[in-house]
This record gives sequence, structure tokens and C-alpha cells, in this order.
Amino acid sequence: MATEQDKRPQGGNAVMQLLQFAGSRRWLAFAGSALAAVNGILTVVPLVLVWFVLRDFVAVAPLARPPRRRATPTAWRRWPPRNGALRP
Repeated sequence: MATEQDKRPQGGNAVMQLLQFAGSRRWLAFAGSALAAVNGILTVVPLVLVWFVLRDFVAVAPLARPPRRRATPTAWRRWPPRNGALRP
């Protein structure tokens, strides 16, 4: 039965072992690492863009007009208008 020490890779760096395992296709390991880095950067870009949009909305929020008051049900009971506003 293999012990804990036998399971660990013997000597050296894990990257060096990977490159030795890759053999003549070593460039694929470098290309995969570069593509993984590009993927990590591009994954963050939409989040940053959403942050910019929300930041701009919050910046202009105090300048927004307050909402208009809606008509209350009691306003409809005041028809016809008093003081003769519709008289010719």
C-alpha cells in the first residue's frame, strides 16, 4: 500500500513536471495558461461596465425630479368644479 509520501510528486516544481509530461507539445501548456488569463480578465469586464452605469445613475439621482402626486379618490368627488371655472 502506498504511503502519503509516495503519492506526492517527487522533487521539483509542479510546472516543470507538467512541461516534461507535455513533451513536444509544451507550447500548448503556455497557450492554455495565456488563454486562461485572458478569460479571467474578460470575465470581469461586464461587471466593471455595470459598476460604471450604476455609479452614473447614483450620481444623478439627487437631480431627478420628485414623482408627481397622483389624483386621490376624493378629487373625483369634487366634480363639477366649484367657483364656476367652466362657465363661459
